[in-house]
Amino acid sequence: MTKQQETIKDTPKAAQEAAVTYTVDEFRAASKKLFGYGPEVVDGATYGKTKEAYTVEEMKKLVKDFLEKPVTAEKKEGK
Repeated sequence: MTKQQETIKDTPKAAQEAAVTYTVDEFRAASKKLFGYGPEVVDGATYGKTKEAYTVEEMKKLVKDFLEKPVTAEKKEGK
């Protein structure tokens, strides 16, 4: 057994799965199944972010934070 195989064997399964990343487009395609919301929620959760790939746990947190963010009205200039 190689050293890499031993490391993988000794790493908990959850940690191995957590290291897998997916693109935002992949999350958009699976958003209904993963989060119960349409792809627009993934768009909103990743708006302004520069990272191109996330783990499932990272994306779940982004979506949760986005959905819990309070709605505020923007002030228009000159009014």
